[in-house]
Amino acid sequence: MATARDLPSAFAKAERAAGRPLPASGTAFLSVRDADKKGIVPVAAALTRLGFGLMATEGTATTLAAAGIAVRRIRKVSEPGAEPTVVDLIRRGRCGLVVNTPQGSGSRGDGYLIREAALTARVPCITTLAGAVAAVDAIANARSELTRPLQERRGATARGA
Repeated sequence: MATARDLPSAFAKAERAAGRPLPASGTAFLSVRDADKKGIVPVAAALTRLGFGLMATEGTATTLAAAGIAVRRIRKVSEPGAEPTVVDLIRRGRCGLVVNTPQGSGSRGDGYLIREAALTARVPCITTLAGAVAAVDAIANARSELTRPLQERRGATARGA
C-alpha cells in the first residue's frame, strides 16, 4: 500500500515499493481474456501515445489491429512454434510491462508462466483491466510531473521564493 496525492501517484509508488517500478518507455505485452478485449483498446492506445511498442497474443493482437493500433503478434507459451514467446522476451529483458488477464485452464497455465517470468525479472505484471488503466495513468502522470516547474511542485508562487 502507498499513499500519495492521487491514485496514479499512489499506484506508481506501490509498484516501486514492490520492486517493480513502472517503465517510462519500452515494450508492453498485452494478453487479455475475451471479456476485457474491448477495454484494453484505450489502454493500448494510451501506451502507444506514450511511445510504447506493443506485443500481444493472437486474440488481443487481432482486437488491437482492428482498432488501428500497431502491435506485434507473439506466440502463446502453449503454442507450438520456433519464434520466441513472451516468457522468452521477458527473460531477455525485451518487455518492460505485462498486462495479462487470464481465463480458463489453458490460459491460467500460460498466465502462470508469464507472471512467474515477470516476477523473476522484476517486470511489472498487471492482472486486471482496472490495474492496467491505473498503470497507464501512473506512467502518464509521472511524465507530466517531470515537466512541471519546480515552483509548482513545491507550492511556491510564480514570482519566486
